[in-house]
Amino acid sequence: NVLTIIENKSKVRNSQNKSIVSQVKSSDANCSSSEIAKLTHAVNQQTSAMTTAMTAILKQFQATPPTASVKAVEEVCVTCGGAHPYY
Repeated sequence: NVLTIIENKSKVRNSQNKSIVSQVKSSDANCSSSEIAKLTHAVNQQTSAMTTAMTAILKQFQATPPTASVKAVEEVCVTCGGAHPYY
């Protein structure tokens, strides 16, 4: 569950970053320092937002104990004592 959320957040971050990268690639070699500053600011904002979101998810995950317990698998059937596993 948490892994799915993290993967989805990562996909969003990557798709957002692609637009910034395309802006950088499409600009000419003589781009102004103000354009570079704007792009740097946008990247820093997205990085900060992702860090905040991932930290919140991690804290929530750490604070919430797992709801499902792991069921043990017996080596032998507890009903008949046979060699097959009992689930």
